[in-house]
Amino acid sequence: MRSAFFFLFLSMSSLTGCRNVFGPAEERVLGVIEFHADSVKVDVPDSAVASVAFQVAVTTYGGGCVRQGDTEVAIQGLQARVTPWDIETVEKDWPCPDMLRFFVHVTSVRFDAPGDATVVFRGLALPADSVIERSFPVVVYQPTG
Repeated sequence: MRSAFFFLFLSMSSLTGCRNVFGPAEERVLGVIEFHADSVKVDVPDSAVASVAFQVAVTTYGGGCVRQGDTEVAIQGLQARVTPWDIETVEKDWPCPDMLRFFVHVTSVRFDAPGDATVVFRGLALPADSVIERSFPVVVYQPTG
């Protein structure tokens, strides 16, 4: 039985030209949030209620060998840092379509105290290939009732 699996593996390797039979090698990369003339696109409310989660969104840009990844949120007091990640094919000579793709990363943020809060989006700017941050204010109100 083990020899049958070995033979199947060798057959698949020869058919794929020694490429990974499970797909190309991929890497988690910081999302591109500013692309050439396209500025940072976000959706952030002007206000929120303390201890109630709300959604924010940021758009990332990628080519034909990029797919949407996860989104990290780190909250310290009245500041939330949102970092979008995407997944990029890094295997040399892997065929990638020549296209521009848009990925909308949506996540929840919650501030536990009222006050003037800030949501900071961290990502890459291209073609400068530099890490940038863009901040947006949110007024957090005390819950009523």
